[in-house]
Amino acid sequence: MRLLFLAGLAVVAAALAAGAPAAPNAAATSSGASLTAAEHPFLLWTKDEAAAIRRRIENEPWATAQYEAMLKETGNGQTFRNLFRYQVMGDESVVNAEKKYLVSLIGNNPRLFKGDTGGGRHYDQYLSVLRYDALYDRLSSAERQGLEDTFRDFIRHHCEEETLRFTRTSWLPNMQWPRPMTAHLMAVALRDERLIRQCFNSRGGWKYFFDDYLGDGRFYFEEFGKQYSMIGEMFLWCRGLERLGLNELGYGYTGKGGATMRRFVESVVEIGYPRVEIPGGLPHYPQITMGDARASGLSGAPPYVFQKSIVMGYMPGGAGGNPRWIAANMNGRDHKNAKVDKMLHPFWFELAHAKWPDGRFDYFLAQMRRPGEAAYAPSLFWGLGPIDPKKVSPPPAPSYVARERGFVLLRADESPAYWESEAPAVALQLATYYVHYAHDCFSLLGFYAMNRPIYLNRQISNGYGGGCPWTDSARGHCGVMVDGLQYLSDDADAAKGHPHWPNPIGEVPTRSAFDPLVKFVAARARPVGGTVSLDNRQPLAGGTLSLDLRREEPEVWPGVDMTRALFLTRQYLCDFFQLSSNRPRRYEWQVHALGQFQNDPAWKPTDELNDRLYDTGNRAVAALLSDPVERDRYQLKGVVRLDAGRQSWTATVLQTCALPDAGAALGKAWYDRRIGVRVHMLGEPGTVAYAGRSPVSRSQGGKEQNKGERSELPNEVGGTTVLVSRTTPATVFAALHEPFKDTRPIIESFRCVQQTAEGVAAAVRGGPGSPVNDRLLVRFGDRYGQPLTLAGEGESFTFADRAYVRIAPDRVDVSGDLRAMTLAVSGKPALFVNGQHREARYLEGRLLLGE
Repeated sequence: MRLLFLAGLAVVAAALAAGAPAAPNAAATSSGASLTAAEHPFLLWTKDEAAAIRRRIENEPWATAQYEAMLKETGNGQTFRNLFRYQVMGDESVVNAEKKYLVSLIGNNPRLFKGDTGGGRHYDQYLSVLRYDALYDRLSSAERQGLEDTFRDFIRHHCEEETLRFTRTSWLPNMQWPRPMTAHLMAVALRDERLIRQCFNSRGGWKYFFDDYLGDGRFYFEEFGKQYSMIGEMFLWCRGLERLGLNELGYGYTGKGGATMRRFVESVVEIGYPRVEIPGGLPHYPQITMGDARASGLSGAPPYVFQKSIVMGYMPGGAGGNPRWIAANMNGRDHKNAKVDKMLHPFWFELAHAKWPDGRFDYFLAQMRRPGEAAYAPSLFWGLGPIDPKKVSPPPAPSYVARERGFVLLRADESPAYWESEAPAVALQLATYYVHYAHDCFSLLGFYAMNRPIYLNRQISNGYGGGCPWTDSARGHCGVMVDGLQYLSDDADAAKGHPHWPNPIGEVPTRSAFDPLVKFVAARARPVGGTVSLDNRQPLAGGTLSLDLRREEPEVWPGVDMTRALFLTRQYLCDFFQLSSNRPRRYEWQVHALGQFQNDPAWKPTDELNDRLYDTGNRAVAALLSDPVERDRYQLKGVVRLDAGRQSWTATVLQTCALPDAGAALGKAWYDRRIGVRVHMLGEPGTVAYAGRSPVSRSQGGKEQNKGERSELPNEVGGTTVLVSRTTPATVFAALHEPFKDTRPIIESFRCVQQTAEGVAAAVRGGPGSPVNDRLLVRFGDRYGQPLTLAGEGESFTFADRAYVRIAPDRVDVSGDLRAMTLAVSGKPALFVNGQHREARYLEGRLLLGE
């Protein structure tokens, strides 16, 4: 076989010497092994695929219309469109310009490009790889040789000269994988199995990405809003390998943690919240949003309503929709320093649906149809026909804990109906460090109910959020802040001062259970195994991912142990946040709700939070807030105070329009639903609650202008921050978050049965007609697996870990590790424990379980 390979090279050399076109190099592999003799072109479309698409355009009216529309398109995606016009439709008018661009790459040295970010690794030539494949028969032998030599040099540079240490948090794939993936695609275009396998196994190559980079077998390790950059190129790698007979290196590869291309693409859906209904428009399908760039791309939308999404939806006036392309500086520059076009959700899901028709990606494509369209009209690129929304079904939506990636998604409804349901869903951040980390440990990342965002962590920084005392801080998240800590100063080197707390510690112990009654999770802020891995130690300086500037630091907040436990039902989210220290600490619990605080005479105006929210004694914070305009906009406005003390209390936020109706972009019907949230909290000595208008962004010029909030429209949804302060060594913030619609909350009472240092038991009672009559029990500390008895008001519960009880007239349902119970009931309802019928005793209006 080696002799055959050398003979093949001799044939090629002879052809070049004679000036004739080179023979296809399908057999040119170092092993001479399994490569299929795929002829150019094959990366975008084979000749047969191109012919089938052309027949569709000539015979199917929808495809004819799509092609006519495509001919009028300009801007991002033009290279794809031109190659389509030539390869599919035989349009010669585009060849010269594309070929001229392609051959200008000949002799380019990838070592010389540094750009302004990522060490030059955003040097992306994938479009020229596609040009080479599509225009192969229009290239002279010398041009082919020049391009192939250049391709091999790019591959050599990546495979043999790369020095970056690739770990989960030492690099940014969105801007540092373009050059490596260019090398991968060049190897595929060359049809050289040795080079393909060399790229696959390279430092930072495909195998590494699926073996070691993705978390929990599927999740991206930057903030999820950044993963769009490379998915299109990943699909092209897989498609090319499939056609070369090397599918085991692409679609067919399974990483050591179970990661596959399919699971990676499915993760884009897995992070989805229920859809948000936009009256007069089309629904928005949001996704978990975190990190330092949370802006929505939904044009025409007001600020602080939408963040990252799967399906953007459409506003009442028709603005919106998912773009198919994007081009951005950090995501790729080519050899002419032009921004490189990248495929977005519509193309990913079209490719995914074509490859895995059972994956239900067609459901999301159907939701991307334009207003007035009866069906989604796909691109002509990937062989799909129109998708009728009446003929698709969504995937199921199980709750899960992503232990490696460090977050939890609880869904009250886990069936396929979830996606269109009013049932609530909540995401909880744990304590894993991720690239673009925004100091959000143990915060709620988002809370959705009634097809509406209830809590969001808005971004108010001008540009990226890094260093912002609100956005890059516990202050701007639905969590707890301790002693106002945020920045860590370095007296020896001021440049190393950086936002530091809360400090990530990696994977933490979690307890979880998901059943039809309740979705439960509890997480404790201690590193699993007792130490923090290098990847989970945040760099001790701003603007760097250096692995050398990291130290072992096993506490989220210095000197504080804490556990956060959530119980999600169809009606509410119950939230127990336990914190303890060996000395008094100032604990400040917060949520950030959409809407306006509803006045209550018990709450009194105050200005005592002015300048208390941020540690202006810290030089870094003081410098950031030295501008009076900046200092003012970072304050809560219109603050009111409640001296709650030991008493339970409530605060209500209603999503009314903060503007005259005529100025509302969301429209009157949005606000007519009268959606809001009522926060209930159990009292403790020294509790002081505040509510005020949340800070807003400020549009200023800059390289990445207003990366956090792009909308220039007025803030019509308002925004209320509820802050609860206690100064004490130990506390439990026991809160119940009750979303409602039609201005009708249903919960009548939220009371404490008993609370100790080891656990808490609470009771929730709904009003007439409500199904809510619940008991919620959770243990804290090292002994959570041991039984604990909590009792009060004639009731008693012995349990370990956690338990949930729902009382109905004819039955009592229990979920969890409940050992014994004395429960107030009417009559003799049947008892079911974890779905199994249990015998109970009844005595004087009490149900008795156990001894």
